[in-house]
Amino acid sequence: MGEDYVSTVSSPLELTHEVGIICAHCEEDIHYGEEVVLLEVVQVQKLGGQMRYYSVKDLSDPQGDFLFEPYHFCVECWRGLFEDMREEVDNKPPLQDLLSAIECCCCGSGIRGLPEVEYASTFTIGEFRVSIYQPVIGGAWKVGPGFVASSKPDVVCAFCIGALNEWTISMWDDFSHNGECIDCVQSRCWRQEHCRCCCHE
Repeated sequence: MGEDYVSTVSSPLELTHEVGIICAHCEEDIHYGEEVVLLEVVQVQKLGGQMRYYSVKDLSDPQGDFLFEPYHFCVECWRGLFEDMREEVDNKPPLQDLLSAIECCCCGSGIRGLPEVEYASTFTIGEFRVSIYQPVIGGAWKVGPGFVASSKPDVVCAFCIGALNEWTISMWDDFSHNGECIDCVQSRCWRQEHCRCCCHE
């Protein structure tokens, strides 16, 4: 998914202690070893028949932070949110596209991959484990949570995740490429030479 996972070790902390992260929906604490879902905004790329996922970074941030903050959900909350998302787009026909690299697992629309600038999102089931990072000054080890995936990422198109963000749970203030309204996101107006909507002009 564009980021390498850190190596993990077993620890008595697992399954008993809080990670320090809450579910973005119910706001309950997430514990080590608990099955959770990681939601990230990404760009996709198909290379040699394999899919790659790259986190979208804020190019104006010297620290290279995420443009859209990743979120974690407990599995039960995510199942409910996914059903809400599916219901929101259920009456919208999938947008087929010959240049797409992969299809949205929610609505079936095509998602273009790099070098096209087209956002999508992935949700990945996994768990947090106690991770050992590099030694710090004084010989001590810095210990913290590391997310370990237990499944391959599922990919959701920009419109589906935008609809979820717009109508069900507000995660990002402006989920768009360049200020587009949700209708423009649905039509993927950035694929067209001209867009009649003035929302982002």
